[in-house]
Amino acid sequence: MRVDIRFVGVPVSKAFISVARRRIDTHLSRPDFALVSVTCRLLDANGPGGGDDDKECLIVARGALGEVSVKASKSNAYAAVGLAVHRAHQALARRASKNKQRVRLRRWRESQLPLAAQLAGSTTQ
Repeated sequence: MRVDIRFVGVPVSKAFISVARRRIDTHLSRPDFALVSVTCRLLDANGPGGGDDDKECLIVARGALGEVSVKASKSNAYAAVGLAVHRAHQALARRASKNKQRVRLRRWRESQLPLAAQLAGSTTQ
Protein backbone atom coordinates (compact mmCIF):
# COMPACT_ATOMS: atom_id res chain seq x y z
CA MET A 1 0.00 0.00 0.00
CA ARG A 2 1.40 3.33 -1.06
CA VAL A 3 0.86 6.19 1.41
CA ASP A 4 1.11 9.78 0.21
CA ILE A 5 0.89 12.64 2.72
CA ARG A 6 0.47 16.19 1.42
CA PHE A 7 0.32 19.60 3.07
CA VAL A 8 -1.67 22.51 1.64
CA GLY A 9 -1.18 25.85 3.36
CA VAL A 10 0.22 24.16 6.46
CA PRO A 11 3.91 23.87 7.38
CA VAL A 12 5.41 20.42 6.84
CA SER A 13 6.02 18.52 10.06
CA LYS A 14 8.05 15.31 10.25
CA ALA A 15 6.29 14.40 13.50
CA PHE A 16 2.89 14.69 11.80
CA ILE A 17 4.09 12.58 8.88
CA SER A 18 5.20 9.77 11.21
CA VAL A 19 1.97 9.88 13.26
CA ALA A 20 -0.24 9.96 10.15
CA ARG A 21 1.67 7.11 8.49
CA ARG A 22 1.50 5.00 11.67
CA ARG A 23 -2.27 5.55 12.05
CA ILE A 24 -2.90 4.79 8.40
CA ASP A 25 -0.77 1.64 8.53
CA THR A 26 -2.40 0.31 11.69
CA HIS A 27 -6.02 1.10 10.84
CA LEU A 28 -6.21 0.68 7.07
CA SER A 29 -3.94 -2.29 6.37
CA ARG A 30 -6.48 -5.10 6.77
CA PRO A 31 -6.11 -7.77 4.09
CA ASP A 32 -9.78 -7.64 3.06
CA PHE A 33 -9.49 -3.91 2.29
CA ALA A 34 -6.87 -4.65 -0.41
CA LEU A 35 -5.81 -1.01 -0.68
CA VAL A 36 -3.45 0.09 -3.40
CA SER A 37 -2.93 3.70 -2.32
CA VAL A 38 -3.91 6.09 0.44
CA THR A 39 -3.62 9.85 0.08
CA CYS A 40 -3.79 12.07 3.15
CA ARG A 41 -4.12 15.84 2.64
CA LEU A 42 -3.82 18.26 5.53
CA LEU A 43 -4.99 21.79 4.85
CA ASP A 44 -5.87 24.94 6.72
CA ALA A 45 -9.64 25.36 6.45
CA ASN A 46 -9.67 29.11 7.14
CA GLY A 47 -6.73 29.99 4.95
CA PRO A 48 -4.48 32.92 5.74
CA GLY A 49 -7.42 35.02 6.99
CA GLY A 50 -8.03 35.46 10.69
CA GLY A 51 -10.26 33.41 12.93
CA ASP A 52 -9.78 30.11 14.64
CA ASP A 53 -7.39 27.84 12.80
CA ASP A 54 -9.14 24.64 11.76
CA LYS A 55 -7.23 21.83 10.17
CA GLU A 56 -8.96 19.61 7.64
CA CYS A 57 -7.73 16.16 6.82
CA LEU A 58 -8.94 14.51 3.64
CA ILE A 59 -8.18 10.83 3.12
CA VAL A 60 -8.73 9.08 -0.19
CA ALA A 61 -8.24 5.31 -0.23
CA ARG A 62 -8.20 3.37 -3.51
CA GLY A 63 -8.32 -0.39 -3.80
CA ALA A 64 -10.31 -3.46 -4.75
CA LEU A 65 -13.41 -2.17 -2.95
CA GLY A 66 -13.41 1.07 -4.93
CA GLU A 67 -12.52 4.58 -3.83
CA VAL A 68 -13.41 5.94 -0.41
CA SER A 69 -12.92 9.58 0.50
CA VAL A 70 -13.53 10.99 3.96
CA LYS A 71 -13.04 14.40 5.50
CA ALA A 72 -12.53 15.49 9.10
CA SER A 73 -12.10 18.96 10.55
CA LYS A 74 -10.62 19.69 13.97
CA SER A 75 -8.59 22.46 15.56
CA ASN A 76 -5.72 20.03 16.09
CA ALA A 77 -4.07 18.39 13.06
CA TYR A 78 -3.37 15.15 14.94
CA ALA A 79 -7.01 14.87 16.01
CA ALA A 80 -8.15 15.57 12.46
CA VAL A 81 -6.03 12.78 10.98
CA GLY A 82 -7.15 10.39 13.73
CA LEU A 83 -10.81 11.11 13.04
CA ALA A 84 -10.37 10.87 9.27
CA VAL A 85 -8.56 7.53 9.53
CA HIS A 86 -11.30 6.23 11.84
CA ARG A 87 -14.01 7.29 9.37
CA ALA A 88 -12.12 5.71 6.46
CA HIS A 89 -11.77 2.47 8.44
CA GLN A 90 -15.52 2.41 9.14
CA ALA A 91 -16.39 3.07 5.49
CA LEU A 92 -14.01 0.39 4.23
CA ALA A 93 -15.23 -2.14 6.82
CA ARG A 94 -18.83 -1.46 5.75
CA ARG A 95 -17.91 -2.01 2.09
CA ALA A 96 -15.97 -5.19 2.90
CA SER A 97 -18.93 -6.56 4.85
CA LYS A 98 -21.34 -5.84 2.00
CA ASN A 99 -18.91 -7.41 -0.45
CA LYS A 100 -18.72 -10.60 1.64
CA GLN A 101 -22.52 -10.77 1.73
CA ARG A 102 -22.68 -10.41 -2.05
CA VAL A 103 -20.12 -13.18 -2.54
CA ARG A 104 -22.03 -15.52 -0.20
CA LEU A 105 -25.31 -14.82 -1.97
CA ARG A 106 -23.74 -15.37 -5.40
CA ARG A 107 -22.19 -18.68 -4.26
CA TRP A 108 -25.52 -19.80 -2.83
CA ARG A 109 -27.34 -18.95 -6.06
CA GLU A 110 -24.72 -20.81 -8.09
CA SER A 111 -25.09 -23.85 -5.85
CA GLN A 112 -28.86 -23.81 -6.41
CA LEU A 113 -28.59 -23.78 -10.21
CA PRO A 114 -27.70 -27.49 -10.61
CA LEU A 115 -30.54 -28.41 -8.25
CA ALA A 116 -33.01 -26.33 -10.26
CA ALA A 117 -31.78 -27.93 -13.49
CA GLN A 118 -32.22 -31.41 -12.00
CA LEU A 119 -35.73 -30.59 -10.88
CA ALA A 120 -36.66 -29.12 -14.24
CA GLY A 121 -35.18 -32.11 -16.06
CA SER A 122 -36.98 -34.69 -13.92
CA THR A 123 -40.42 -33.13 -14.46
CA THR A 124 -40.11 -33.06 -18.24
CA GLN A 125 -39.23 -36.77 -18.56
